[in-house]
Amino acid sequence: MLKTEIVLQVEPTTNLMRFVDSSPNTQTNDTSPITARGKPSKYKNFFPMPHGFEEKFGKQFNTREKYFYTTLCRLKNRLANDSGWFWHTDVQFKQYGFNRSKLCEMRKKFISAGLLETKRGHTKSGARGGTNYKVNTDL
Repeated sequence: MLKTEIVLQVEPTTNLMRFVDSSPNTQTNDTSPITARGKPSKYKNFFPMPHGFEEKFGKQFNTREKYFYTTLCRLKNRLANDSGWFWHTDVQFKQYGFNRSKLCEMRKKFISAGLLETKRGHTKSGARGGTNYKVNTDL
């Protein structure tokens, strides 16, 4: 199983919490989270995590569920299109240590809390597979 170490940093200019993915395969020399066009870069180690998450949902979610939300924020930064949607399968979440039954429970919990939107995904060949996710980071 792939181990990932995530470290919390606070960005002073935007007042956002940012988690740094310090996996050996994602290290870069440039730690700037913003590209020249002003959009967050999908290939940097920084990704936004809202401050209000811990205050509003700290007692509602356990540690695994908080890690799942952190993983969703990371994937949103790397995979999402301009409207904020990204596609991922349950099998792909295994690399982060999540099994299928727990994923289903956590998705339902986040949808009911208003932190996540989902819809069925389609592959390029038109077959059903995976799930489209949209993470709400505006708390």
